[in-house]
Amino acid sequence: MAAALILTLSQIGAAAPASAHGGGESAADLPAADTVARAVALVAAALLAGVTLIRPLAGSPTEPARRLIATFAAAGAVAAVAGAVGNLSGPRYLLLIPLLALTAAAALRGPVPLALAAGAALVVWLCWSAVTSSVGDAVLMLSHVAVAVVWAGAVLASATAEPGTRAALVRRLGPVALGAGVLAAGTGVLSARNYDVTLGGITITDFGTVVVIKVALLVGAGLLGLGVRFVLRARRVRSDSDPDPRRGAVLARLELGVLVTAVVAGAVLTSLPPPGPPPVAGSPLVRALTLDDAITGLVIAPQRPGLNLVHVMTDRFTDVVVDGRRYRAEPRPGTQGLWAEVQLPAGRSLLEVRQGRQVAAQIVNTGDRHPAQDRLSGPDGAECVSAAMGAFLGGSRAPLEACPADALAPADESALRGLVKNLDTRGVRRLRLITDTTPRGVAAEKAVRAAAKAARIVVAENPAPGQGKADAVLALAGWEISRSSLDGLRAGPAPLYGTYLASWLVQAGAVAAAGGAPLAALPFDPTDSEAQAYLVALRRVGPTESASPAGFVAFLAARGQVLLSGGSVLYAATVGFEIMPMGGGQDSAGGMNHGGVDSTWFGGGALTPVSTRLPG
Repeated sequence: MAAALILTLSQIGAAAPASAHGGGESAADLPAADTVARAVALVAAALLAGVTLIRPLAGSPTEPARRLIATFAAAGAVAAVAGAVGNLSGPRYLLLIPLLALTAAAALRGPVPLALAAGAALVVWLCWSAVTSSVGDAVLMLSHVAVAVVWAGAVLASATAEPGTRAALVRRLGPVALGAGVLAAGTGVLSARNYDVTLGGITITDFGTVVVIKVALLVGAGLLGLGVRFVLRARRVRSDSDPDPRRGAVLARLELGVLVTAVVAGAVLTSLPPPGPPPVAGSPLVRALTLDDAITGLVIAPQRPGLNLVHVMTDRFTDVVVDGRRYRAEPRPGTQGLWAEVQLPAGRSLLEVRQGRQVAAQIVNTGDRHPAQDRLSGPDGAECVSAAMGAFLGGSRAPLEACPADALAPADESALRGLVKNLDTRGVRRLRLITDTTPRGVAAEKAVRAAAKAARIVVAENPAPGQGKADAVLALAGWEISRSSLDGLRAGPAPLYGTYLASWLVQAGAVAAAGGAPLAALPFDPTDSEAQAYLVALRRVGPTESASPAGFVAFLAARGQVLLSGGSVLYAATVGFEIMPMGGGQDSAGGMNHGGVDSTWFGGGALTPVSTRLPG
């Protein structure tokens, strides 16, 4: 039996919690009373499940075992009631009360088949989050918990055995415990990988501290188990009529006590957020969290020492905590979700995302070189983060070295020239520009002015009174400046030929600020396979996050592809556009063709082509 435990301890993964946290699940920051109630309920369920599952080999429980079974059942029921009326999952913990009663009755007086069924039901209860998740998680967690409780039941049976039968019982349970240990080691390793548990990731978190405590307790229990076997084997060698039949009982009971404490530590782990996937030092990090059952995307860029921009894809009140310092995540003009500017130290640190009582943790590693770029705090920071996220989704783990506003891409310049030529054919004679002073904005304005001059279109940023209003408006600035200017223009009469957006502004914030259905010349097809691959990857992280050309271009670059400047197509953009399906389920609605993932550009909006290919 002790050998099985040593096998389990040979892998740090065996110390991972037997809970369905998943790679990005949060944990509730519960009051102390609820944490104690959860721990007591989980310990009671685990030990009673073990007692019933080991019963075919251990036989009927002894009188000391009966008292322990009754005590655990009563304590677990009281804890379940306390948890149900507190902040734990009410229905699940109320269900535990009859399960504990049934299991205790089956262990004390019921037939073996009923005992096995009751024990199996408690194992399912312990793994409920995994059972209601994917099939793979369910099989892995059910296997891990089942073999763990069998081992616990074997220890309890040995500790409470009659003195004259303890040696024979330990010999009988040894092969079962050995097999349980091998399975626990294997499923523990798989569980650790599945939940991103690594040695580096657990050393600076509360989660890691409790894991270390649990490992120490299990090592102690293993040594005590070896002591029990040594004492009983020595007794067998000397004589089967040892004058002290209680030899080994003290060690066995001490082993049980240490094991119960280890189970308590495991229960505490279920209330702590895991440390998250290991980051690549000095490069942006993207992760899908599960906060209060809602998938919430997290982006940290550039993940270098100094100022970093954190994007949380939610509209719920959220705080970001770094090394004890709390930052309020807030909206930014022209963007979706919430944003926080945080200071990250050099090397490893812990970042927590808090929504009410829900807490998700992520280890960050900024390295010790290349300070963060302060431009992420400016008006173009959100677009730069969108590009960093696109590169990450495309498979790149390279540091963030440049932002989209640093230069005008050839494909975008070609699209702008084609757009101005289209304006000429439509009869536009006066064009108003929305510009900024970024390298991209300056180059875009220069290209548009040159094309407008060739087409004899007058360009004016702010037409003077008496000069007449502009026939069309073209936004060339970044996200934040464009949205602010477009919001101001909506107070007046709409331009005769409409509002136009540079291709990098085709994202939900700028389109919504423009109002109606602004037009944009795009140098790519948002419905082709590459764009759809980007959209599906994006929505798996942030189900409602708007796509952006910056993200798509970075996604392509990470996959070794580039946008060609061979022409563009004029698209009309709308946000919040929904069509009720005429038949079938949700997947038959527009954009729901990838396993339920919304593959429309704006997450419910539309990009509709309104021209043939424009000349470059």
